[in-house]
Amino acid sequence: MSAVAPKSFSQLRLFASFCAMAAGGWVGQAQKRENDALWQAHFRAQWAARAAAQEAAKPKVATEVPEIIPAELHGVYKELTGTH
Repeated sequence: MSAVAPKSFSQLRLFASFCAMAAGGWVGQAQKRENDALWQAHFRAQWAARAAAQEAAKPKVATEVPEIIPAELHGVYKELTGTH
């Protein structure tokens, strides 16, 4: 009988280590998903802030007709610029 005990203990030890590895992997993957979500939210906020800053830095289209353009050509100017 002594030949059977080490084999079953070895199997028990391997099964226990497999269970510990599986549980550790499951917990680690859950933590990784959570961390990835935090990083993605951080970078999306950075990208949104950068896009907003670039949008604010763009020159705005004038809605009024410049004074240099004669009154009879205001309609033509508005058609060309798309500011109706």
